[in-house]
Amino acid sequence: MQNNLVKMAEGYSIVAEAIMAIAKEAAGSKEKQTVEKSLEQTKSKNRKRAGDNSGPAKDNSSLIKIEDIRAVLAEKTQEGKSREVKALLNQYGVAKLSAAENSDYPELLQKAKAL
Repeated sequence: MQNNLVKMAEGYSIVAEAIMAIAKEAAGSKEKQTVEKSLEQTKSKNRKRAGDNSGPAKDNSSLIKIEDIRAVLAEKTQEGKSREVKALLNQYGVAKLSAAENSDYPELLQKAKAL
């Protein structure tokens, strides 16, 4: 009987260790997500501050559609400028065009055309 209790205790110990490892991993993941989110917010604020001088351009953001920018970027990619397109998106802190903010569309379109 005592042998069975020892085995059960060892089993619980193994389960407890696994739960602790999962909890630590989840906590680390949440911290990483929090840091990434904070970094994205800071980049967004910096972009907005840099773009504050271009008042009229922001009014045009509703006129420019993502499809317009996508077409220009696709054309530039076909011209062999994939790296430049990726670098441009990175300037806005995004990996995909769909992640860009609507307020960045006018400037993004202008820079895409200039590639």
